[in-house]
Amino acid sequence: MHGFLQTFSDVLFHQLDVSDPASVLYLAQFIKTKFGRLDILVNNAAILEIELEPDATDLLKQVTDLYEMAKECLNINYYGTKSVTETLIPLLQLSLSPNIVNISALYGQLNFIHTKNIQKELSEVDDQTEEKIDQMLQKFLNDMKENKLEENEWPTQLAAYKVSEVALNTYKLKQI
Repeated sequence: MHGFLQTFSDVLFHQLDVSDPASVLYLAQFIKTKFGRLDILVNNAAILEIELEPDATDLLKQVTDLYEMAKECLNINYYGTKSVTETLIPLLQLSLSPNIVNISALYGQLNFIHTKNIQKELSEVDDQTEEKIDQMLQKFLNDMKENKLEENEWPTQLAAYKVSEVALNTYKLKQI
């Protein structure tokens, strides 16, 4: 080992697009064929939606663009991670010591969601269901589409990123 650089000859890489169900299934098939099981899953996929500059001449286009970027952000950061996890759970169940690690940013903390009702709902982990999380995300997208984020007390800066990170942290995984 030289300094902090160490090479590993037994490390394999496999491309994965968490937003593509075929890519997720292909990864699962690869792991099953190559290793027969999965011992640890580290979820760290995320994108950050881009903040657009206000342009009063085309407000409708800006709202539409923000909505599409928010949808993509939620699809990758929350739904993609959820899909990968659920697809790989059968391989984790074959391990003697399975582990799932979800990595999220500082923005995954509930204090970045200003609506007290949503904070309360998301903090009640024992009562959490996927349906409740999906409903909250749909409400967020509807409010974004109608340009009502500020009115309904959602975050307005990096909104979809913050909401997707909080949703991921709230997501209650099935028992392995």
